Amino acid sequence: MVARGLDTELIVRVPEARTAVYNAIHNAGGELITAVADMDILATAVLPTVQRDALQAALMSPPGPVLVCFDGNLSQDTIRQLCATLSAIPRGPWTVFEPTSAAKALKLLATCPFDPQVRSSLTPFRETVVQLVTPDRAELASLADALPTELNANQLLVTIDDMMAASCATARSETNRPTPPAYPADLPLILQKAASLLTFIPHLVVKLGADGVIVCIRSRSTG
Repeated sequence: MVARGLDTELIVRVPEARTAVYNAIHNAGGELITAVADMDILATAVLPTVQRDALQAALMSPPGPVLVCFDGNLSQDTIRQLCATLSAIPRGPWTVFEPTSAAKALKLLATCPFDPQVRSSLTPFRETVVQLVTPDRAELASLADALPTELNANQLLVTIDDMMAASCATARSETNRPTPPAYPADLPLILQKAASLLTFIPHLVVKLGADGVIVCIRSRSTG
């Protein structure tokens, strides 16, 4: 890497640790059948001080990055350090979190504890370090179910059935076809859980496999 002119300053070497491995098997349609992952090196390795200082310098030195992406394979301490650094940057970069799994998704909520006033008022966070999360169905459910029960999706959305009916009517008027578009059977549940999570994260891209994706954006009018 050095010979090719790449910066290796932030590469962390962990003696006697196993290199991360991810092997996946997909069917002909591209859907995941099974996978084996060994990411222990990321979950156990806390950034040494020298790498942490270098990371902070890289993030905070102008012009700095415009986009920062990280996933749930990082250790809780590393995620906390990263979010703390990003929160200290005025008008910092867009930050994206890939949950990786239903269990690892919860690291994000543990890193950013809830403010009791936010829970009671349903007011979105004034400043949110993570701007976009990209969960699949299971990861979305894990995140939404871990939110305080006060964050009731029914208070944030009009009736889900009304939304879907309006969408079907629009599709019929645009295509002149009597048959509405086919929605996933679990779409109402997905939208309810996404609405709850939008009180915490302003943008979601929910991955639905063969059913595509749902892009959810919190309205500016709600905070």
